[in-house]
Amino acid sequence: MRPAPSSRRRRCRPSSRPSAPAERVGHGDDQRRRGDADRLGETVSRDGLYRMQTPQGFRREWLEHAHRRASAEDLAATDDVALVQHLDHDVAPVPGSRRNFKITTPDDWALAQALWPTWRDAPERFDLSSSASS
Repeated sequence: MRPAPSSRRRRCRPSSRPSAPAERVGHGDDQRRRGDADRLGETVSRDGLYRMQTPQGFRREWLEHAHRRASAEDLAATDDVALVQHLDHDVAPVPGSRRNFKITTPDDWALAQALWPTWRDAPERFDLSSSASS
């Protein structure tokens, strides 16, 4: 579930290139480290990393084929991008929005409920697009 799909994404036109909303991970983001339950390891470089969002947009026939093939091959994937890439299609990033955060926990839902009135009543005051946050 996502609280505020981008109006920009709704305006996307069909393309021959598959695309996925992705936000470049910036230097102000949380640190990422490898590790296990007992010890933290090295910092993971953010160079070339993207924060993926849903929904992700693809040509319908590519997406259907990707899901059929994944099912037939018992392929596990984290998102539609991985499935389409498994068909050897390139996927291009498109701008996302920090408003479009994933709601998976009760805390996420509480945050979305708290932010929604402000986003609804004064959307122009809070430009949280990828380009504004880079």
